[in-house]
Amino acid sequence: MSPEADQWWPRALEALESAKLSADVAPNSSASRAYYAAFSAVQAYLANAGIEVWKHRAVQEFVHRNLVKSGVWPKERGTDFEELLHWRAVGDYVARPILVTPEKAAQLIAAAERIIEAVKALVPVDVGPDG
Repeated sequence: MSPEADQWWPRALEALESAKLSADVAPNSSASRAYYAAFSAVQAYLANAGIEVWKHRAVQEFVHRNLVKSGVWPKERGTDFEELLHWRAVGDYVARPILVTPEKAAQLIAAAERIIEAVKALVPVDVGPDG
């Protein structure tokens, strides 16, 4: 893995762990962290390929154009990414009481885990002893 990718990968794992820890007590925050776990994993893939993309919309487009549409990932991973992006926005920006339930947070965590696994299948990730 490239040095740049080595910077993104721990962020993905940290965000995933944070999402898991906050799912029951702060599901809105959990939704956001689950999205950032997936976002950071895709950033690790991009960095490893020497591609620099910062905007969320550009990463979203890359996922669909270069991973899903090209057949590298199944359509379900694209759906996972879209759902994570949507619920991150709900959790972060919708000004109402808790909208993300703990059950939805658990579903989003599972989606983030699937994306992380999909990235691990593409990038030689040194996950170390903890996973």
